[in-house]
Amino acid sequence: MKSAFRNWSDVRVFLEVCRGGSTLAASKMLGLSQPTVARRIEALEHELGVVLFERDTRGFKPLSAAVALLPLAEAIEAAAGDFANAAFRVTATRPIRITYFAANLSPQVMQIFSDFSELRPEI
Repeated sequence: MKSAFRNWSDVRVFLEVCRGGSTLAASKMLGLSQPTVARRIEALEHELGVVLFERDTRGFKPLSAAVALLPLAEAIEAAAGDFANAAFRVTATRPIRITYFAANLSPQVMQIFSDFSELRPEI
């Protein structure tokens, strides 16, 4: 059966639940509410058609399906990081050009540009 998997952000949730052992720990790492994390795990399981975790009062224990998917989820995480880094390298090389009539700029504006340049030397 073909999977209906469509939500890449659920991979992040899956990874944090695996790493933290609970939806509460994952929610703290992700900055999401615990019920949202639990719903995202349930949605992922539904989309994949597989139960990933054994739930009990102590947290979420990864089942064999989760253990098998973990390296692939980590590869997606690494690829997303590489994507973000490549996007930064592409955009970081583009200068900001400002065309202006010098008489219209106050010394305060020049100080703002100078401060910005110190904060973002790559621009």
